[in-house]
Amino acid sequence: MAVHSKNEALMCKVFPSSLGPVAMRWFNSLRTNSVDSYRQLTQAFGSRFVTNSRPPRPMSVLLSLTMRDDETLKAYSDKYCEIYNELDGKYDDVAINTFKNGLSIGHDLRKSLTGKLATSVRQLMDRIDKYKRVEEDLLQGKGRRKLSLRRGGIPGRTDITTPVEKRFHKAIWGKTPRLSALCSENRCTGC
Repeated sequence: MAVHSKNEALMCKVFPSSLGPVAMRWFNSLRTNSVDSYRQLTQAFGSRFVTNSRPPRPMSVLLSLTMRDDETLKAYSDKYCEIYNELDGKYDDVAINTFKNGLSIGHDLRKSLTGKLATSVRQLMDRIDKYKRVEEDLLQGKGRRKLSLRRGGIPGRTDITTPVEKRFHKAIWGKTPRLSALCSENRCTGC
């Protein structure tokens, strides 16, 4: 659309395609030949719908955001992204650091970001997605483990043998654990 922004007639014709039902009713109620230019059309639209616009949030809202103890990474990152997208301006460095500082001290993602800080918000989002998948796997694994214990599973085991635990280990450390690390009680062959 930026290529055709100088063509006012085209912009006026395309303008209604971006409107929702309420704004479309307003547009259809305009008198014929009441608007002479695209600029006049956007001004009329802005003056009619200015009450529906929200002012940008101040940076202090983002700086004060922290992850609660009972909050999942998904919930925290969703809330953080929503606030970040409502900021006026480009604060990538501040956003990356405040997200990291808002995580609990022992969180694996915080440790990862401390070791190798993300250089862009896109890179941060990719790392968050990786850890959200690990967190979801672990939460699903806890449900499976409870079911396994009810069916006679081994309580209190310390080895890393379930597929969920292997994926978690691989996501965090970049490789699956060695076989000797899998079996702390020498229950498998090859230890």
